Amino acid sequence: LRGTVVDPAGKPVADARVVASRDYGVAAKESQRYSSEMSTASTADDGTFVLEKLRVGRYRVTAWSSNGAMRGQVDGLEIDAAPRITLTPLGSIRGRVTLDGAPVTRYEVSCGDAGGQQVASRDGSFQLPYVKAGSYTCQASADGGTADGAVEVTTGAATVELAIARWGMLTGTFVDLITGEPVPNLYVFPLSRRGYHAVEAGKIKLTDGAGRFRVEAAPGASSLMSMSSDGRFRELAIDENVIVR
Repeated sequence: LRGTVVDPAGKPVADARVVASRDYGVAAKESQRYSSEMSTASTADDGTFVLEKLRVGRYRVTAWSSNGAMRGQVDGLEIDAAPRITLTPLGSIRGRVTLDGAPVTRYEVSCGDAGGQQVASRDGSFQLPYVKAGSYTCQASADGGTADGAVEVTTGAATVELAIARWGMLTGTFVDLITGEPVPNLYVFPLSRRGYHAVEAGKIKLTDGAGRFRVEAAPGASSLMSMSSDGRFRELAIDENVIVR
């Protein structure tokens, strides 16, 4: 598959990295649509490239400038196509994480496809470079709690402020449905909009001898998971009248 990579002004881009990924179509699961079956190449001085040893089929072809600051992509290409891929500048996400107005100095942050990182910062700031245009939800987790916020990336730096909401406390009792007896030694952890975030944060507790539990949960927790000693899971909805705080 032969083609050319150019910059926004239409000038050839030398030494760009080009990757072709096999496209199995919309019928495939989203996570499996673009396979690991790849071919890579670098552009010549005139911006041209050749991707070799491709089987017949459709491909997604993505190109990056040598410094990673620009990216271009063309989907649905047959192997006899001759695409002209125009690179566009990538943006970045800059943010700051606070708790009660003060910077959080250690935390984890993730912004979906834009990536994530473990952060140690005196002023609570973070930066994710080389982000393609689009909408992202950034989520932060610290010892004190969690936060999330939306950000729109175009070119240049998009900013997001993440104010940590403190962990709340959720209490209850597990009993056997048939006998009414308490169920001890169940692992209990809440689920939130971030899925298994409580597990990632180590917020897991065991029920005591009376089946009781007391577990930290993020505000907005939607359900509670339990796991027995033999590995069986069960998910219970948190009643809409229950408030985690």
